[in-house]
Amino acid sequence: TTNLPLAVDAPRRDLTMLDFCRICRKCAACCPAEAIPTGDPQPVAEVRRWQIDQVKCYTYWCAVGTDCGRCIRVCPFAHPDNPLHRVVRWWLRRSSLMRRVALRLDDLLYGRNPEPLPLRRWLPRRRRVDGAGSSR
Repeated sequence: TTNLPLAVDAPRRDLTMLDFCRICRKCAACCPAEAIPTGDPQPVAEVRRWQIDQVKCYTYWCAVGTDCGRCIRVCPFAHPDNPLHRVVRWWLRRSSLMRRVALRLDDLLYGRNPEPLPLRRWLPRRRRVDGAGSSR
């Protein structure tokens, strides 16, 4: 947090990402909680977007004992900010055909539904406890 005065940028309308998300939907396909809708974006607080079911998402987090992040991991827009991905993003902003080509390439290189990463060894396993207090 800061108390520095910050300049606020004017909002920019860039439909590139919305168009790409409409054809991609990897996040919805890979969500283990099925918390991301698969249809068209809906108006939420005067903005058209895909509203994540927060209860389903958080319930899944509690069940596995940690946050998930699959949606972010599989999103083509979340790839590292390196020269290759900057060039791809530049093309995505300029061509709807390139959006479709880039999605197919992303599926080929990263997979349409990649396997989840294994839990880290240092992450403690959660034990379930039934109502009587005994561990399972």
